[in-house]
Amino acid sequence: MKRMFVAVNLPAEIKKGIHEKLVQAIPAGKARPVETENLHVTLKFLGYLHPEKLAEVREKLQALAAVKKFEVGLAGIGEFGGRVVWLGVSKGGEEMKALSDKLDELLQVKDDRFHAHVTLARNKELKAPEVRELLAALEKEGCSWSFKAESVDVMESVLSAKGPKYALQFRQPLE
Repeated sequence: MKRMFVAVNLPAEIKKGIHEKLVQAIPAGKARPVETENLHVTLKFLGYLHPEKLAEVREKLQALAAVKKFEVGLAGIGEFGGRVVWLGVSKGGEEMKALSDKLDELLQVKDDRFHAHVTLARNKELKAPEVRELLAALEKEGCSWSFKAESVDVMESVLSAKGPKYALQFRQPLE
């Protein structure tokens, strides 16, 4: 079985810019920054799937070919419960929510917790005041990026002691 998720991947130059401006500013040791190549927006976590189920997912995701490509803006820093530090989706969030809802329908799953974001780091030891300081420092960078979402990607997440590695399983282009 493979651990899978559906994502909008970021272009390489956007990943590089986010890493240079934001990820490198995260203090080492207390928070675990996301590897540059792993930066993305998760639309739906699928869990562990058998190969035959993955083929079924691929077939069902062909329905997304009718979804129009859309502009995505990334800006703003936030956190989830002090554990996850993220970069917000300032434009294209409604389209991503619609994609997430469509995935719920196509794959017959339901998850109302969707919040479009790019995870920058997972907190290991930062206390609440340190998290607030980190958010303020990252927000001060005043960074923003934009790109066109042209596909939805099904990714495999391979967990290891060094952190996850993501591998593209298949890409569903948008219209």
